[in-house]
Amino acid sequence: MGIKFTVLAQDPAEQYSLPPSEALPVTYIIDDKGKMREQLLGEQSAATVIQKLKTLRGEG
Repeated sequence: MGIKFTVLAQDPAEQYSLPPSEALPVTYIIDDKGKMREQLLGEQSAATVIQKLKTLRGEG
């Protein structure tokens, strides 16, 4: 997809105050301050993730 991202090897729920996952897979978008900005449930396409990132940055 051309998106660079970190894959967490340990459960990040406590560190990032994440809510319980309602579905698998789940994608969390966490900002540079460690705050969860978005929880995307189910399989995501590159276009969906890119659009969500643009929206969060105020570009979409």
